[in-house]
Amino acid sequence: MCKQENSLFLQKIEETTEQAVFATETTVDLEVGNKVKSVSLVSMDAAQEIDDILSLHTIKEEKIAYPEKGQAVITDKISKRYHISVGDTITLGSEDINPFQVKVAGICQNFMYNYVYVSKETYEEAQGMEISENTVYINVKEDLDIHKVAAEISD
Repeated sequence: MCKQENSLFLQKIEETTEQAVFATETTVDLEVGNKVKSVSLVSMDAAQEIDDILSLHTIKEEKIAYPEKGQAVITDKISKRYHISVGDTITLGSEDINPFQVKVAGICQNFMYNYVYVSKETYEEAQGMEISENTVYINVKEDLDIHKVAAEISD
């Protein structure tokens, strides 16, 4: 989505949502030594207020800040399976995405799938171009039916 489309979308949902955060999600390969694992890459502007949308925290419930430029937060399953620790450097890329390296700044608890979170600035700099968002995280106003709102947004 381009900035104009984002703005129009926000106008469309302003009556039904508390907060909306735009992001880019894609699948990339995580290269660790001679092993390769397909993971979900989430890239968003680190300056956005995301605490009510996305809770990055350790298994001890300690808050993890969204990663800054050149950093990544990975999920605990990736960390355990590939023996990756905070401070390690990992390589991400694919056939369509230029390989780039980031330093692991945090390891977050997650129960489904394998995620790597990076800042929009990190991802765009690595690709040498502006990246359009393809995902929006939304908090629906508390008194509204989430399914009804989702149906309205989808139209």
